Amino acid sequence: MPVETNIIIFEVTNNYSAHSLAETLKGHDILVMPISNTQIRMVLHLDISRQMVDQTVELINSLS
Repeated sequence: MPVETNIIIFEVTNNYSAHSLAETLKGHDILVMPISNTQIRMVLHLDISRQMVDQTVELINSLS
């Protein structure tokens, strides 16, 4: 069955570790939690807009 959740876990590749990407994102006021050397956990809440999500995705894509 499909599950609806506001939690996103993703694998970090390329030039970043999960910890270094978390620090980079923090510099852009995006708080995430590294849960291993290669995985990051993000949690969305009701005050996060679609535009904010799109900007975050664009930022992450620009870092690769």
